[in-house]
Amino acid sequence: MADHVDGAVVHLNQLDVTFVAASRAPLEKLDAYKGRMGWSFPWVSSGGSEFNVDHALFTEEQRRTGVGYNFGSNPDVNLLHSELHGLSAFTLQDGVVYHTYSCYDRGTEALIGTWHLLDRTSKGRGDGDRIRRHDEYEEAVA
Repeated sequence: MADHVDGAVVHLNQLDVTFVAASRAPLEKLDAYKGRMGWSFPWVSSGGSEFNVDHALFTEEQRRTGVGYNFGSNPDVNLLHSELHGLSAFTLQDGVVYHTYSCYDRGTEALIGTWHLLDRTSKGRGDGDRIRRHDEYEEAVA
């Protein structure tokens, strides 16, 4: 999903919108991965904070019991072994931050432009295994 963000950031910034990715991993690990992938968008660590519980996914108790992701349990998602994603939006008004929107799982598909292009081809997107990190593809055959 993050491969599709950098191109949009300049447009978002011009419209008074800031994109920031947040992950539980330590910042050093995030910065190393961001460098490997060549991304330039802001990425912060939410590790050690309540951000993920308050605005993103689920509590550690919900992770252990297998419920909570996407407002309920999903039998296809192993909460104990999966790193999951969501999208939240916030607005700042008169010095107060308001949480205005969240989506998870299939609701975040709008961020993955490659899937939308593949949906218009004869083979479609197929299974999710066809799309990889851009540095994991074998050299394309012409």
